[in-house]
Amino acid sequence: MNAHGGTEIFRVKGRKMLVHYHRPAGAEGKRFPAVVFLHGFPGSEKSVDIQRALMARGIASVAPSFLGAWGSEGTYRFTTLPAQAGAALAAARKLPFVDPRRVALFGFSMGGWAALNAAARDPRLRAVVAVAPVGGAEMIGPGTLQFITRLSRPLRTLAPKALAADFRKAVTAFDPGRAASRIKAPLLLVHGDADQTIPALVSRRIAKCAGGKARLVIERGASHDFLDRRERLTRLCAGFLRRSLLAGVLVAASACPRPARAQAFAEAGFAATLQAGLAEAGRLARSQRPAVEPDAKTPDEVRRGVDARLNGRVPAAAVNAFFADPRLRVIDGIAERFGKPGESLPYDQYRALFINPASLAAGARFLADQKGALTATEGRFGVDAYLLAAHAGVETRFGSYTGKMPIGAALWTIALKVPKRSDWAVRELAELLIFAAEGGDDAHAWLGSYAGAFGLVQFMPSSANSFAVDADGDGRRNLFAWPDALGSAANYLARNGYRAGEPFTPGSAIGRAVYAYNHSENYVRVVLELRAELKALP
Repeated sequence: MNAHGGTEIFRVKGRKMLVHYHRPAGAEGKRFPAVVFLHGFPGSEKSVDIQRALMARGIASVAPSFLGAWGSEGTYRFTTLPAQAGAALAAARKLPFVDPRRVALFGFSMGGWAALNAAARDPRLRAVVAVAPVGGAEMIGPGTLQFITRLSRPLRTLAPKALAADFRKAVTAFDPGRAASRIKAPLLLVHGDADQTIPALVSRRIAKCAGGKARLVIERGASHDFLDRRERLTRLCAGFLRRSLLAGVLVAASACPRPARAQAFAEAGFAATLQAGLAEAGRLARSQRPAVEPDAKTPDEVRRGVDARLNGRVPAAAVNAFFADPRLRVIDGIAERFGKPGESLPYDQYRALFINPASLAAGARFLADQKGALTATEGRFGVDAYLLAAHAGVETRFGSYTGKMPIGAALWTIALKVPKRSDWAVRELAELLIFAAEGGDDAHAWLGSYAGAFGLVQFMPSSANSFAVDADGDGRRNLFAWPDALGSAANYLARNGYRAGEPFTPGSAIGRAVYAYNHSENYVRVVLELRAELKALP
């Protein structure tokens, strides 16, 4: 029989689960080792490239769609995914072309989380692979609702708030690190260090919990979906699965038929498994109150924190006026923005924002208009003029857009509404008052980013106090004037390890200095690439 793909229907709790499979070439009745593939949320990544590579190596793949997703009936719920994965494994082992003794489990993102939790209860698995798996309680934050709402649109599921609560319950009850410690099979964890959706530290924690049983691979420069690393990911995962499934097989699967009772597809068996799993999920979820993030601080707590940091460095009258000003208000939408930074986009999309014909034309004009300031700055600080221009291009589109958020109100909002950044925002508010007082400026007048950065090269207030310079000699450190802004950016880079003569690559001293400016691999790559494009202009 030729190799081919097809579809099957599993039934889970009376609902149809649509399953795609790839079957290697072989005689009718031949049984193959198989990998069950679990997709992410909402299911955009099916890893078909890895499935096809396995088929060429004589390994079948079975890829179910979770209930409520991509053709399957029912309602999508996070708390049921581990039980659904267990049910799919049981059903896959009953397929006529699958050798039930040689089955592995692969999961991506949310599917990786489900795979780890299902594998902890299945000692028969020969191998487990989790690519960029979702973590545990560390996944719960102020942006959870917005994230769930945006990605759940293609699914048949609960209302956004109910689904977000279900997510919190799921990751609290089914911690993947705890699950990994119970997995018997060889475990491969793969994560990109440029993943802005799920940070690589999640896989590092899971690997630590698993102890010596897990192999952890952190792929440099890879984003969440491994879009520009697919060949590398395929070789890595297919090789690991091939070794785990094909090693040590002494007797062909076709020579050892399964017991007669397992020949027929027995829905009741794995439906019962699902029911048991759902019951356990409910018990665990009820035993642990979902983590609910309250407002980070009260207004009084913010004021006391700022006063403590100022310690009299700014006149009390100026501080009182700042906090009494009606412009100090909570800005809707800022808390949600922290869940979707621009740097989290796939790199090709992120790059297109800053490197395109219009931006290069603007860059050419900038290089001509600011030639004197760029040359003077390079001479004083030893920092490449084209790199400074690239920073200006990425930060503010060469000065054409410096932000529209009043940064005092933005930081006030973060302190009150973003728990994980609350202490940081209090510190930045104090730094803002110090910087404004130095020049006699109105701290409420500066407009910048939702995170509180301002000026032509987007400094946070603490960076302004530490690194801003008066390059034009007018007695003020003005981050809205190009000589001061470029000098300040150059000073920042120089004091964070920039070394002339180093290559303009992410891993060099220059690349690390750029990373200090913005802790994002995507940011480093796009700044360095824009610098090269600007230098190549005629």
